[in-house]
Amino acid sequence: MRTNGRQAKLDSSMHVRRCCRLSRLRNLEFDVEQTDGEPLPEPGEASGDPGAKTAALKAAILERGITLESVDDLDGALGTSSGGCIRLLNGLSPATEVTTLVHEYAHLCSAVVYVRSGRC
Repeated sequence: MRTNGRQAKLDSSMHVRRCCRLSRLRNLEFDVEQTDGEPLPEPGEASGDPGAKTAALKAAILERGITLESVDDLDGALGTSSGGCIRLLNGLSPATEVTTLVHEYAHLCSAVVYVRSGRC
């Protein structure tokens, strides 16, 4: 990146500060009445039967040393991932289970520690 004719160097401390600043934005709240324009479409839901693909995905994840857990409550979430473990809510439809599993696996793969470890 060039700034005023000089080569700008990004160090890890700049990266951490930027990430922290961005993560605080998640806590912003607004009332839909404060917005203009057409309403946003409702999010779609996964449908269909993934068949054997769910079992194949789970096997691939387990081969990478990531554990899978089924739980009864995740405080409103369908799944979570942290510390090399993916937790899925019990009772999901087959389509929702596979899309949530892919989503949570992607979170772990984007974590630097897992990318460097070769698990993803």
